Amino acid sequence: MYVLEKNLILSKNFKFQIIKKLKILKNDFVKNFLTLFTGSVIAQALMLAITPVITRLYSEEMFGLYIIFASIIVVLQIITTLRFELAIVLPKDDTDAINILAITIIINLIISSLLFAIILLFFDFINNLLGSDNLGYYLYLVPISTSLTGFYHTFRYWSNRKKEYKNISTSLIAKNVAVGSWNIGFGFANMKAIGLIPGQIAGLFVSTGLLIILSFKEILPLLKYLSLKKMIFLLKKYKDIIRFNTLINLLVNISNEAPIFLLLGFFGKSTVGLYGMANKLIGTPSDMISRSVGQVFFQKASEVYNNKQDIYSFLKKTYLNLLKIAAVIFVPAFLISPFLKYILGTTYDWTATGYFAMMIIPLLFLKFLNNPVSSIFTILNEQKKLTVYYIIILFLRVASIYVGYYFFNSAYVAIGLFVFSGIIFNIILIILFLQMAKKHSNGFKNTNK
Repeated sequence: MYVLEKNLILSKNFKFQIIKKLKILKNDFVKNFLTLFTGSVIAQALMLAITPVITRLYSEEMFGLYIIFASIIVVLQIITTLRFELAIVLPKDDTDAINILAITIIINLIISSLLFAIILLFFDFINNLLGSDNLGYYLYLVPISTSLTGFYHTFRYWSNRKKEYKNISTSLIAKNVAVGSWNIGFGFANMKAIGLIPGQIAGLFVSTGLLIILSFKEILPLLKYLSLKKMIFLLKKYKDIIRFNTLINLLVNISNEAPIFLLLGFFGKSTVGLYGMANKLIGTPSDMISRSVGQVFFQKASEVYNNKQDIYSFLKKTYLNLLKIAAVIFVPAFLISPFLKYILGTTYDWTATGYFAMMIIPLLFLKFLNNPVSSIFTILNEQKKLTVYYIIILFLRVASIYVGYYFFNSAYVAIGLFVFSGIIFNIILIILFLQMAKKHSNGFKNTNK
């Protein structure tokens, strides 16, 4: 009888656990995250699957050239929209959001046009600054790429606002299919000059176009609410995003891309290509998953904050979930790193890529925890505090690469110092984000009393 009762209790507990797990899957945050996570995993699985083919078609120098171009886009994309797309998620009313969408598009078009004019007028100067044997006429593709990236982020945040995460996932997969097909196709056709960089632009064109088409039905009825007066009002209301987020994100991206430009100047394109491949294999997949979590976190955290709920508990819970995902991603990545040279092939020498991958994994691990929740400073309107932190980390990262070159003449030492400074900074950020969230949550509790 005792055994029967015990089995019944265990059976009930088992059913309770199943019901609990099913309820978790119905939770909006989890459901939206899984939608974006699945899309990101599929998109990255496609790119990882074709990477061994690409590394046999393109040399580390050619890949280095692509990495230089991509780094320029990463830095300049912040300027083209002034990060005003972040404001699309914030207002409660869609009539405000559609006007913010329009403002972001206008900013993007104006700044991209100015960027093209600057390149046209100062082409020789910019080309010589980067090294005359580097980008060359690829420079003319920079404004096109930054403009497409600006459009993509704008409509991605619109889809985020509307919780259309399937649209974002579909666009990610479409982009990587387009990029992969282009790279392989032109590589086998021995037209490698129009392979890697134009392939990236082709992928952006496909993903951006698809996202606009998928968003059009929801946007069309709201176009009648567009108003210049409303736009000016909203531009003033959310001016801190332009004032602080643009600067902060620019500093973040410059500090993240600093190794690329400094390695180029100190050690050449081949080293850039080898380091860039390590980032592509480990950093890009984790970054895409990180951005997917970040999109859902930004929407949900804005909702939690607007309803004066406990933002601290929500942030802490997100950190714990990210920690579990990070372990699944980075532990296998670290174990595979020494064997990357065999996976990438012997057509070109990719040995250093494995060493770089092992070195940067601890930093990527911590960035994976911080990047998705970094929008917390926008939600809490604490942008001013972070500006000084990002100026310090930019200085430390540049100094790290310089010391590695000047005193040791070693790319490995330079990257090692860069990673160490990044680890310390990200630990400080975790503490800072939690403190900010706790302060605001305590403020809500006192107000409610």
